[in-house]
Amino acid sequence: MFKILVAGHLLGDFFFQSGKLAKGKKEDICKLAVHCIIYFLCTLVVSGIFVSVADWGKLAGILMMISTIHGVIDSLKITMGKRADVLKNKGYLLFAADQFLHIGLLYLFVRLWRYQIADNCLAYQMFGKGMIEDLIIPLLMGLVCWKPASVFISEVFQSIPQTVGMADNVAGCNNSDCPYWPENDEGAKIGSWIGILEREIILILGLMNQFGAIGFVLTAKSLARYKQLENKAFAEKYLVGTLISAMIAIVCVVLCRYV
Repeated sequence: MFKILVAGHLLGDFFFQSGKLAKGKKEDICKLAVHCIIYFLCTLVVSGIFVSVADWGKLAGILMMISTIHGVIDSLKITMGKRADVLKNKGYLLFAADQFLHIGLLYLFVRLWRYQIADNCLAYQMFGKGMIEDLIIPLLMGLVCWKPASVFISEVFQSIPQTVGMADNVAGCNNSDCPYWPENDEGAKIGSWIGILEREIILILGLMNQFGAIGFVLTAKSLARYKQLENKAFAEKYLVGTLISAMIAIVCVVLCRYV
């Protein structure tokens, strides 16, 4: 049941929270409330199909309480991000602490109320118990490798300082073929999708025991950025992102095998 709730958490906190809402909730408490409502609905729908109909009311009440605490944690994160000088440009630390608290809260909920998946739940009736048990961890790790990993890597990138003299190099560029040419929003989005595909492919290859093929994935990614790798600052940042991305995917493979 804990794994099911974590899946609902990932959907509500990442996949059904737009970038606009994520930014807006930092300034507007109403948007934070909207996020909590969306979070509540996601966790309720995902976990609701794994409990008996008789438990839906109790589950909804508890998840409403959890969603409220989720909002309080988000509010504390926003406040600390604004006021704590030591945490400025270290959003990845706040991100990690925030997710640790959210997931820890779900674990505490499962331990206190001892919720178990009901044998007569809708999910088992639709897909079968064996299929659910076999696929829940791979699907959960697939979600982790998608948007949560992208957000974490983005936070890490924001903590990496710009190289001295970068402005002079950019000034000497006349077109996007120059290795020092700054990346626009569209390029950043494409880079994010490349990272997502990289992690998902590594996860799939790892589950198929095709670890040797992972090198081809990383090589293909490097070839696409070959010209830009002439820029030392970009190359170092690219290496950090690639290694973190690959590490997340490999950790997910290990979790699929042993959890």
